[in-house]
Amino acid sequence: MKFLLDTNVIIEAVGGSDHAKAALREAVFSEWVGFSSITRLELFSYPVLKK
Repeated sequence: MKFLLDTNVIIEAVGGSDHAKAALREAVFSEWVGFSSITRLELFSYPVLKK
């Protein structure tokens, strides 16, 4: 299975959502996982996340 991660899933996982953490865990062990340049831009603007 292939995954294209959205900003909301990553932010929810950082916030502690068990559902989002499970989705990320599944993505890590998948055939392919990626994210868009827009997702990257949105994540870098999110104040809680560090580079």
